[in-house]
Amino acid sequence: MVIFGGLAVEEAEEGQEEGGLVSLGDLWLYDYRHNTWSQPLRSDVQGGPGPRFAHAACLLEGSAEDGSRDRVVVYGGTRH
Repeated sequence: MVIFGGLAVEEAEEGQEEGGLVSLGDLWLYDYRHNTWSQPLRSDVQGGPGPRFAHAACLLEGSAEDGSRDRVVVYGGTRH
């Protein structure tokens, strides 16, 4: 499973009642076999979208025949 982006609430600054919302650009991978989450280093990820939420994504499986790798395509969404 691949999870990317989302929203987080920033801590309120002094004198503010509530913090604001901030878009996330985190990438998390879940390994079903080992029941673990990992976060690859951004240097391990080529390109990549900026932080966003309310987006959609799909997995495009690579092929051993042509040597292509699996890819996650993220499209749409909003930056906050």
